[in-house]
Amino acid sequence: TKYLINSNTRMLHDFTNLFEDLARSFTPASLICLLSIILLVAPTKCQLANQEPQQQQQQQMATVSDLPIYRLHQFDMFGSRYGSRSAQLNFEARTVASGQLNRKCVVARVQELSGAVIKRLVQDNVGAILVLVPPALLQDPTGIPAETRAALHSLEQDLWGDSIPVPVYFLAETPDFSRVFEDMRRIDQSNDFNSPLRLIANSVLGNTYHVAARSAQSKPIDSLEFVAMHGFLYPQASSAAAAAAGVAHQGGSEGTIVISAYMDWFGSVPTLGRGFDSNGSGMLLLLRLARLLSYYYGMPGVRPKYSVLFLLTSGGKLSYFGTKRWIEDNLESPDSTVLARVVMALCLDSVGLEPAVNLHVSKLSKEGTLMHAFYDRMRKHSEKPDLVQLRQKKINLANEWLPWEHERFSIKRLPGLTLSQCPSHSDCSHRLSVLDRRIDWQQLDSNYRTVAKSLLDLLLNPSTNVTDEQMMKHVYNDVDDSGDPQSAWTSYAQLLKHDHRSYHNLRRSDPYVQTLQSMLSPLVKDYRLVAFKPDRKEPEVVVYDASDSVLSVYIVKPALFDLFLAGLITAYLAIVFGFVVHFHRIAGLCLAPLLALLSSGARQSNGGKSTH
Repeated sequence: TKYLINSNTRMLHDFTNLFEDLARSFTPASLICLLSIILLVAPTKCQLANQEPQQQQQQQMATVSDLPIYRLHQFDMFGSRYGSRSAQLNFEARTVASGQLNRKCVVARVQELSGAVIKRLVQDNVGAILVLVPPALLQDPTGIPAETRAALHSLEQDLWGDSIPVPVYFLAETPDFSRVFEDMRRIDQSNDFNSPLRLIANSVLGNTYHVAARSAQSKPIDSLEFVAMHGFLYPQASSAAAAAAGVAHQGGSEGTIVISAYMDWFGSVPTLGRGFDSNGSGMLLLLRLARLLSYYYGMPGVRPKYSVLFLLTSGGKLSYFGTKRWIEDNLESPDSTVLARVVMALCLDSVGLEPAVNLHVSKLSKEGTLMHAFYDRMRKHSEKPDLVQLRQKKINLANEWLPWEHERFSIKRLPGLTLSQCPSHSDCSHRLSVLDRRIDWQQLDSNYRTVAKSLLDLLLNPSTNVTDEQMMKHVYNDVDDSGDPQSAWTSYAQLLKHDHRSYHNLRRSDPYVQTLQSMLSPLVKDYRLVAFKPDRKEPEVVVYDASDSVLSVYIVKPALFDLFLAGLITAYLAIVFGFVVHFHRIAGLCLAPLLALLSSGARQSNGGKSTH
């Protein structure tokens, strides 16, 4: 028996030493890491294998990518900063209802936001703001509910004059992203901030969403240009005499009338809007007037009293910066006589939605002046003369932001007025809205006929051999005698759908500018296209790039989960390492009861034999 006990003890010690040697010889770092990976990955795969098909589909839809997003404007004007001052977006996503917004991207529908809410979020140190807008905004905003339209319009007005230090993007809410957004809400609602333990558990083990955009930090556009194109219509007799005298730019016998409009669009989200009414309608009206008047100025025997200068500029919503530079360039140049004999500047702005026609002036004109005569003819030829109103607003020289284009002419002592459906600039807030995507073509055509008849009545001499019937025929049928006044707008309407009508995209080589040039230049004389760049040392206008990007959304574990996982792996490795190093002690403690049991059994066996 003693021999048996000693034999078993030696066998156990030999087994212990053998296992300890094996353990020590097979414990490289790679083996420990491999065991860790197996232990951590295996349960996840088992869990995925046991998922229901519906759950797997839900997890696949939790990740969406390649969603176009549009950034809030960013520019500097007259030393002040406006818009979103950052463009980089790479944050964990939260809804407005979440209590943890520090360095998070807040995702919210437009109805949930306002200027006050945006300021509160900035004070809460959010990382970014993603505004969800209805997808109909990209096509036909008339299908958007009135409540949503009002909320979006109000938000745009609140954001217009603010400087926001975080990225602010707009996203058209697709069905896939709607499901992601509802899941975000569910996750935020599951966080019970009154229960610290549950909050900590969700912060470590719960799922969350991460949003990232492929955009670099915004920087000023070095190649920024403000484009202006102009051309003349001269009375035939005057142009021949002037040409013979070498002064072809002096115009008609009684001076020059400028017809002006800005051709670009600008608003809270430059690349999301189109500016159909403001100022697409004014631009289209100018092109049709140029087509009509060029026909009459080319008719034999027709001797208009004035020359006409057609002007299209960019930078309209930036306090008419293109018009400002064009006027200064022509007034300060000793060789330019473009503005030498200007008797009236007629600026066209937002004339495609309402029947009201307002003539905005800086100073009321007296009877007998050209502007008063034009006002009288507008009331004479309008179908609703009571809707033709003359409105005065004095120029505030202390304010660099001018609400109407004619004020740029008036500041330089050139008489001017703006023709618009808006009774005042404060009542025409849609001029800066992404919702400006509609024109009432019938109303625009009606306003065109009123302006066209008034100008012809003002320009043509009473002795001109043109009957009223001929004039009305050409006005209504747009010279081509097609009989369908609406068809005349078809070719012009395509201009409004151009993707690059935003102020910061226009260049002399831009296809949109080239298209306008091809439409205006054949109708006028002495056509010229110029571009102005802001001063490099002290620019009045600085515009930044990174106006849009592409968004990707991923479902991830919280950042604390990585720390928690690292702690588990560290603890696991420490346990394995301690087990290997102290294996002989652990084995001794575990085998001691077994050895004691064997010894006790042997003694009992020996005691029984001695009794016998």
